Amino acid sequence: MSITLGIYDFFSYIIPGFLYMYAFNEFLGALQWKHIDISSMISSGQTPSLIFLIPLIITAFIVGHIFDPVAHRFYDLINRFRHSESMSEKSLVSIKGRYPELNVQFRPMDWSTLFVLIRLRNLEVSKFIDKFNADAIMLRNIAFSFLLLSIDYLLGSLFNRLWYFLLVALLLIVLSVLARSRSNDFRLRFFKHIYRASLEYGLNLKEVIEYNKKENQQTQKLKKNSRLKS
Repeated sequence: MSITLGIYDFFSYIIPGFLYMYAFNEFLGALQWKHIDISSMISSGQTPSLIFLIPLIITAFIVGHIFDPVAHRFYDLINRFRHSESMSEKSLVSIKGRYPELNVQFRPMDWSTLFVLIRLRNLEVSKFIDKFNADAIMLRNIAFSFLLLSIDYLLGSLFNRLWYFLLVALLLIVLSVLARSRSNDFRLRFFKHIYRASLEYGLNLKEVIEYNKKENQQTQKLKKNSRLKS
């Protein structure tokens, strides 16, 4: 993976990581347990030192990675209850509808192999496609962290009888739904670009895999023909 994608991937987990940490801290505060009073730190004008900030960033990165599979399984479970198609299936249906004359024969489970082949054959295209997946991961985790924060504020409204917390919780739920919807959009684009880029090499997985073999055979034939002519 390139340095650019590495940095982008880093921030796709670190931003949700901070939100997860904030949600956990607010959960402790809602239960009136020991927690960090962030509002008092901000009002006092204290700025965190670099020695404190670097470990915090690393912790946020780790927390983001830990919670990512939890968020993924949570939303996957919701999709199963709703009996909705996966993003790979939806994108493939869209590609087949867009190019009906091509008779596209890819299957939804082919996307991972196709993406590996694209990465090997055209790194720049794979970088472009990977960006959509990174955006989808970031927004999925942001959606899940907003959902956890809404639970914190619901608990706060019940235990502390601060009823305006209920409005904040409702707002966070709306933001969670919007972030999840945007994540689905980026995930759909990710799969669409994989299938669209793979059409350059063939109409099914077998043709895409054997593309290099055919290309090598044609090159060898041209070389033989040029030798015979000379």
